[in-house]
Amino acid sequence: MSHMLVGICDEDAVYGKRLMEYINRQKDYPLTAAAFTTTDALKEFIKDQDVKGVILEEGICISENILVYYLKKDQTTQACRYGNAKEIVKEAYSIFSPGRESSAGVTGVYSPTENRKRTDFALQTAKENRAMYFGMESYGRTLEEGAMENLLFAVKVRKDGIADLAVESAVIVEGVKGFASARCFLDYREVSVEDYQWLFQRLTDAGISAVLDIGTACIYDFELFSLCDQLFLPVWEEDMEDPRLLGFKEVSEQHPVLSTLHWKEVFLSENKTRYHAENC
Repeated sequence: MSHMLVGICDEDAVYGKRLMEYINRQKDYPLTAAAFTTTDALKEFIKDQDVKGVILEEGICISENILVYYLKKDQTTQACRYGNAKEIVKEAYSIFSPGRESSAGVTGVYSPTENRKRTDFALQTAKENRAMYFGMESYGRTLEEGAMENLLFAVKVRKDGIADLAVESAVIVEGVKGFASARCFLDYREVSVEDYQWLFQRLTDAGISAVLDIGTACIYDFELFSLCDQLFLPVWEEDMEDPRLLGFKEVSEQHPVLSTLHWKEVFLSENKTRYHAENC
């Protein structure tokens, strides 16, 4: 995503300058701002530049055909002119980018039986949700050398523009855009829960849905599951009495994190698929 140029007009030059500096310094939203104290100067800026929207002090009007975010004076709202600059930028960005797709969040697909059909289910889920696929199998055969490893490293160092990097680095995995699994599960264990949370938030902010194809070896903390907006537990006929599945369900009832999660248990067979949602 390229940065969107926005204009700010506020009679308080100090306030306008500080808001501009905050917008240009923050990394959560792809915005670049320029501040003005008069509408005439702002109009000239709009005429000369590819401006996507303007942030105006409440009460100021311009006749230009452009998206406008008004700085509210009502101090009971978080995004008022006297309040949280982060909330102001968040609301303004939602107005300036109405055409972007909304994210369905992060979907986790996990099977304690390590049935390889799990990947087929995860890929199908990603395709149906128009989501980006993230392979997290114990061992992978990368389709593009180091793609997942490079992404994980970028996440660990909190690289700016991580959503852009993910889009640009993604490959086609069996018809779905995303990342095949890294060569070894140890690469995933070097990424903290906080790192994953940071990544997922930026993907969501960018309108990118994600499907995680999770292998047991890649999990070192069950908190990873809690970061998912929905969780699928696919179960095949041959796995119904598998001790690993039964053991996972038993642990899930007792573990302080797993016991709070809501899984959609998906029963699959050669002839039919049926969904049954329950806490397991």
